[in-house]
Parts: sequence; structure tokens; C-alpha cells
Amino acid sequence: MLDALDKHIVHDHILPLLQQIPSRAPGVLMAILGIYHAVMKNKKIGMDKVLLATRILPFVVPLSVEPTLNVAQFKQFMVVIRDMLQSVETEQLTQLEQLSQMEEQTRSGVVFPPFPH
Repeated sequence: MLDALDKHIVHDHILPLLQQIPSRAPGVLMAILGIYHAVMKNKKIGMDKVLLATRILPFVVPLSVEPTLNVAQFKQFMVVIRDMLQSVETEQLTQLEQLSQMEEQTRSGVVFPPFPH
């Protein structure tokens, strides 16, 4: 079903709506978590490190300590949060390593070909 939706509609309209849901009932919290996880794993829509680090994780982490959750539900939150953090870490490390390589090539005098116009 996610593949039928536009990435910008999901990121700019659907995901922010999840943060406006006032209920903290366990079923609602698990549904919210499931939607975030499904979007993150979706190849077409996905979530980049900035979205995860600045908008999703700051909302999801406090939900994980809601007293309405049972042990299994809390563990599921931790699995998804770790998955999100791993995604942020992987993407950031890749970017930093690429930048480091570019800086090293620049320092060593390697000349890059001009960009095509």
C-alpha cells in the first residue's frame, strides 16, 4: 500500500499526523510504531538520517517508556529504535567517509574532472 503513495505526501502529511494522535493506548502506540517502521523499510519512501534523527526518533523514544506498554511491546519499540539508530549511523558514517576521502584526494593533488553542463 505504501508504494501507491508519494514520498512527500507521506513525509510531509502522514507522518506528522501520527504525532498528533493523543491516545497512548498500547494498540495505538504499536500501530504508530508499525507505520514508522514500515515507512522506514520501504525502498520507495524510506526515511533519511535527518528525518530519523530530527523528527522521528525524538517522538518515538518517549513513546517507548509509556507505562501502558507491556514487556513485549517495550521490546518491540527497542528493536525498531535500534533499527532506526543503525540506519542513522550507517548513513552518517558513509557520508563522513566519503567526505574524508574527497578531502584526502584534494590534499594529495588529485584533480577531479569537471562536471558536465
